[in-house]
Amino acid sequence: MNMDNPTVEELISDQSFIDYCLQDDVVATDRWERWSQDDPTRKKLLDEAKQLVIALASRPTVEEISVERARLLRFLDQQESTHRRPLRRLATRRWIAAASIALAVGLGAIWYFRRPTAVDEASVALLKQMVPAGKLMNLRLADGTEVRLSSTSTFAYPAAFSDSIRVVQLQGEAFFDVAHDETKPFIIQTGDFSIRVLGTAFNVHAFEEDGQLQVSLFRGKVEVSNQQLKQLLEPGQAFVYNKDHKTFKVEPFDADRERERIEGTLFFDNADFPEVARQLRRKYGIEVQPNEGVHLAFSGTIQHETLEQVIEKLNFTTNYHFLLESNTLIVKQK
Repeated sequence: MNMDNPTVEELISDQSFIDYCLQDDVVATDRWERWSQDDPTRKKLLDEAKQLVIALASRPTVEEISVERARLLRFLDQQESTHRRPLRRLATRRWIAAASIALAVGLGAIWYFRRPTAVDEASVALLKQMVPAGKLMNLRLADGTEVRLSSTSTFAYPAAFSDSIRVVQLQGEAFFDVAHDETKPFIIQTGDFSIRVLGTAFNVHAFEEDGQLQVSLFRGKVEVSNQQLKQLLEPGQAFVYNKDHKTFKVEPFDADRERERIEGTLFFDNADFPEVARQLRRKYGIEVQPNEGVHLAFSGTIQHETLEQVIEKLNFTTNYHFLLESNTLIVKQK
């Protein structure tokens, strides 16, 4: 497809454009909004094609198809009983056939837009890396980007990037030092958010089970966005999003502390028991027995201590007794 002057037919046949229209892909949304930005001609063409895709994608239910089929059959019976002359009956049958074909074409178009797209799997296949608890992992991507993954993180990336964009997926925490390439934006998809960069260094904390997402920028510029917001960051700024309240703030962060966290140090500031349990599970690969009666407000730092040393620290600094049984941490009142 000629991106400089595409036709409506080319747009509605392009899977990326369909994903944009149906809001199925944040990368596609970003691509097409930028393509039409500040160009009235492209904007008009995009809106026209988008309306057509949305109209065709209004998939009828099985019940609706059955009702329409029954209606056509009833109409045929009525016409057969009302119009007895052969010529009129022939004309009626032709009209019915045309209506049936129109219905089939409409359903076929809907199926076309919703079907799985046949693509060259080699060009889109993603490699998936899962980091065990208590481990850190370094990766070097095909473009030279360096990635440091934290424990229990999952990272998906292509063996080779496309000619126009570099897209990866993250669930967990990772530090990125992105190779600069103005012609190929680097996009990280994590949950509902998309992080767009050209060449920069930053840390992303995006565990699905955590209450907040954080992006801390060391150098360069990044754009953090989802369907509702878009925020640019400058070096030294952190984007902190509260998942429960769906609010965010941009604030300065301690770069030295953030680097220590990348290397596996845990920082607690009046942390409750669920927060302490999550962090210990990731770092040491243990289970933690749930206990709603434990009310912690733990503050402290855990660097590279053994689990036994951590348990001793918790026993000394809290009003609870921690012990390990069969790889499960149990907490009891002292």
